[in-house]
Amino acid sequence: MAFPRKRLVWEAELAIDETDPFFFDHPLEHVPAMLMMESALALAGEAVAAAGHGQPHGFRQLALEFHRFCELNSQPTMRVWEAERPGHWRVELRQNDTLIAAGSVAPFAARGEEAADDTPLPGAVPPVPAVLVHRARQENVLIGALCRRGTDDYTAELLTPPPRHHLRRVGGRLRPLGELIEGVRQFVTLLGHEARDVAVDHRLVVTRIEITLERPVRRAERVLLRTRSLPEARRRGTGTMSFSLSGAGDAGDIGTAQVTGVAMSAEAYARLRASRRQSGEAAR
Repeated sequence: MAFPRKRLVWEAELAIDETDPFFFDHPLEHVPAMLMMESALALAGEAVAAAGHGQPHGFRQLALEFHRFCELNSQPTMRVWEAERPGHWRVELRQNDTLIAAGSVAPFAARGEEAADDTPLPGAVPPVPAVLVHRARQENVLIGALCRRGTDDYTAELLTPPPRHHLRRVGGRLRPLGELIEGVRQFVTLLGHEARDVAVDHRLVVTRIEITLERPVRRAERVLLRTRSLPEARRRGTGTMSFSLSGAGDAGDIGTAQVTGVAMSAEAYARLRASRRQSGEAAR
């Protein structure tokens, strides 16, 4: 019997610990997107190594679209398999056989010699207040104050989490891709509050995120986030923002990111969640 197409799928149940000080540093009624993305990267790393490609030197790309909210009352399942496009891996998250999120990731080449200089540099600016990036614990704040460079042109420095933080454990001498993703997410949230006067109680509902790195990012180097695509004030509906990530001085470009989502008032968010629960669609 011939099988024209076969694929090996790595599958794991998503571990949800509502006491985790990073993913659940404040009360949530759904599984956070960061936990889904970090889980996808972790399982993909195991799959890459198990498939004989060597231990990846971190990940250079993630593109993930969120179709549903992932609820806390049922165990979700993450699946990873090698894509037809060389060097890329497909990922999907399902809950009760309903698609929650899907996309792809791409690793850097197999791990080689790491840079010896891994001492984190002190941030040039202090971290912003946690409430402005929708965090409760100050140690989870990853960006410094907003700097306006021109019309709709803003930057913020990516800071280093403290020792023993989740992102320090998974990254080692490199900044893990999840750390850069969380920095971009916080930058988006801060921009809404500081540059567009979005009320602090508004929720950012992300529907798609994509980030691509040109090279691994050492823990010891400074990273600057920048956007020149801030949506117009009081714009309604879903919008997309683009970002650049660059190193300080002559370090050059590091990568790019795009985030698509919508800022919702507390009342609108509550109505959305209630309607989706009633219809059985926990949309993300």
